[in-house]
Order: sequence, then C-alpha cells, then structure tokens
Amino acid sequence: MLPSEFWKGRQAEFEKYAKQYSDLRAQWKAAFQRWILWWGTTPSGRNVPQECKDVFNAITRIVIAEFPSSQHTVNMEPWTLWLDYMRIREWGFKVTGHTPCTELEWVRGAKDGKPLIEVRREQKYTTGDEWKKIYRRTESGKLRRLSARELKGKSSDDLQQYYHWLEDGAIEDVFGSSARFCEDLASRAYEAETFASTLPGEIESAPALVSGTSTDPEFWLRAKENFRRLQHLPPQPGEVAHQSHNGLCAIWYLWRDSDKRWSFDNASDAVKVLFRSAAENAAVELGHSGGTSAVFYWLDLLRSEGIFYRPLADGGEIYQVCNASAEYCVKLETAAKLAKRNALSGSRSVEPGQWLVPPEVSKDPSDTESGAQKKLGEKKRGRPQTIPVERKIAAAKVKASGGTNKDAAAVLYQTNYPTDQQKKNVPAILRHHHETSKQLTASPKRRNRTSPSNKARG
Repeated sequence: MLPSEFWKGRQAEFEKYAKQYSDLRAQWKAAFQRWILWWGTTPSGRNVPQECKDVFNAITRIVIAEFPSSQHTVNMEPWTLWLDYMRIREWGFKVTGHTPCTELEWVRGAKDGKPLIEVRREQKYTTGDEWKKIYRRTESGKLRRLSARELKGKSSDDLQQYYHWLEDGAIEDVFGSSARFCEDLASRAYEAETFASTLPGEIESAPALVSGTSTDPEFWLRAKENFRRLQHLPPQPGEVAHQSHNGLCAIWYLWRDSDKRWSFDNASDAVKVLFRSAAENAAVELGHSGGTSAVFYWLDLLRSEGIFYRPLADGGEIYQVCNASAEYCVKLETAAKLAKRNALSGSRSVEPGQWLVPPEVSKDPSDTESGAQKKLGEKKRGRPQTIPVERKIAAAKVKASGGTNKDAAAVLYQTNYPTDQQKKNVPAILRHHHETSKQLTASPKRRNRTSPSNKARG
C-alpha cells in the first residue's frame, strides 16, 4: 500500500483544481470498455478544455507511476487507468444503464476485458442477435443455444438469467471525487502505518496445527488432487502464454468490508462453484464452522503464505488460486503426518512455527460463553474470555495490513459480527500482546526486573 503522505499530496493537487474544473465528468461505456470525458451536461460537452485534460492527465500520471506494473495496461492514458481504479472500487461511480452480453460473447473475450463491440464484430453480429441467439451452459459445462421452442413463452424476466449485464456509468465532478478518494486512501494508509510501527518486527507464525484440526494426511492428499483438477491447463509448446492460462484467480480488496473482501475472476461460474466447495471443505477440516466465511478464511491462509500471490496497490491477487491451494494442501499433509506421529508417541501437538491455521471453532454454540448464557437464559459473569495467542498474532497481521478494528475483532473473537465492545477491546488486547512479546524477547535479567507482580489477563 502506498504511504499516506503520497495520497495526501495527490489529494491537495486534485483539490487545487476542483473548483475551477467542477464541470468535468466522466462517462463509462461498458460495451466499448472506454471512458469519455464530458464537460457539463450539454450536447456539446465533448469539447473539454485542453488545459483541463492536461492537468488531469499530469496528476494521474504521478499516481499510476507508483502502481505495480501488473496494473498497467499498454496504450492506455493515465487518466483512464485512474478512472478505472475508481470504478472498480465503486468510488464515485454511479451506474446509469446495462448492456446485455450473451454467454457466448462472454467466453469469447468479454470476460477478459475485450470490448463487447469487438467480440460482436468477430461474430458478424447484426442488430438484435443478442435477443435471438441465446446460450446457456449445460451440466457438462458446454454451451448450447436455446431453440425457438425453448424461447417461446418466456418473459423478459425469464431471459435475464442467460446474460451477463455490463454496467454503464458515470463519475460526476471528477476532480472533487478524486480528491475525496485520495483522502480516504490516505486515512487507510495512515491507520496501517500507525499500527505497523507498534509491532515488534516480523510477526511469528502460529503452531502448524491446533487442537481439533485434522491429523488425517489422506484428506489433504485428496484435497490437493481436487484442487489440481480445477487448475487451467498451462500453455502448450509453441502457444503464447495468456492471462487465461492462470485459470481461476482470487482478488483481495483491502478497503472492502470483511465479508466482501475477496472476489473471483478469470474462470467459468462452474469452476468458481467447485472451488468454493473444495475450499470450504478444507477450512472445515481445519476446524472452521463452514459457510462463506470458511472460503475467505482459506484464501486468507493462502495470502499469508504468499503462494502464487502478488500485492497490488491496495490489495492483492492470488493469480493461480487452484495451484496455490494444492501447494498449501501439501504443507498441511506434512503437518498432519507429524501430528499423527506425535500423537502415537504420546506428544499432544506439532512443533510450532510452520503455518498459520485457524484455531479451533466450536461446532455447538452452547460450547461458547455467549451460547452458554443463552442456554441458561441469564447473564453469566466471571473471568474474561481467554484469547489464544495465535488469534492475537493473526489479528495483528490484519491490522498491520490495513484492516479495521472490526476486522481484527472478527479474528480475535471468531465471529463475523463483532459487538461494539469487542471492537473497542482490540487496541488494548493487541497493545498488551505487543508488550508481552517484548518482555519474552528481552534478556532473562531484564525480564525478571520488568516483570509485573500480577499476571495480566489476555
């Protein structure tokens, strides 16, 4: 993530011209994959003052130059890349219409960012073809065109399911919206920097396996094979490598809420469904309670390992997520073998320090403190909840990467909906963890000298 001072500088530059060029707006034409700058709301708005365009391009060029090279697109002006950056992050972008794209047009290039107008030109499109040549995907994954008999009697609502709807839209007051976006990015960057400065260096990993997780090597062997089968074939000898050869990729958005922070791309819906099922199965085997959050938990594990992962300007991407999952299963298979061996020899756990995995998650809500209170029908008082150190380490990583107190609380308390009090507890818990870590790494004499008389409660 770029430093907060960088974004503050860009914010000041956009604000400097926001009033002078307040009439500048941008229109997104999805079928053409193209941005059009517009001046005001009149039909003659295409005539944007050249000085305005030059200033906008100059500021955005500074921003784009700092982005990873993987986010640059050949032959695209900096201002179009910046507007795309805002559109994808849904900042200031308002949807104004939709363009229907058939399943055939989608797989022929529209899903990879190829302009729909070019796809249709290659298919010798004539006006109205999208309403007559409708395709659906069969159970085997193949495309089949619907016959006239199948189309007969279907309403427009019935047919909507057979299309991908490309969104047209606009960004009003481009300079003002850009300034506010930079202000938000600066705030997020500053929060990440402030927290990272309080950490005692590199955060140690949690134990490889914890109580309640799988010690069955055969499970991870089967899981590895399942993930491998979902991976797209690599380019054949003599074939030019293309983005599509990476297969399914998972994109991590730092600025989104925790339940929307991951999205999938570069594969068919069938592959996405199969991957979600396999990922949830793997997470449950590690002790997770299941559901959508289990898939995200699995992706967070892959991201923390850095397998087939590359950072982007405000997030990251696992560009071969099926291969990454298979490789991680190999590690978990090894850990399971060690755990099984130690169990046979009388040891209770695997040596720590290899991979971060989820802590034990109770399958019965009544096993938790809150569940027990509900079961008894009364409020129960007593000692505060003890939070395992591996959760504190994971929460510290979340904060260091720019996450909010809500995100960290979700990790600490193992819930998708942390309470306000749990969010408020985060700074104190992580500060205590930080101090404890420093004491543990201090020399024996210093540790004895600074050790508190009473044990702090975690």
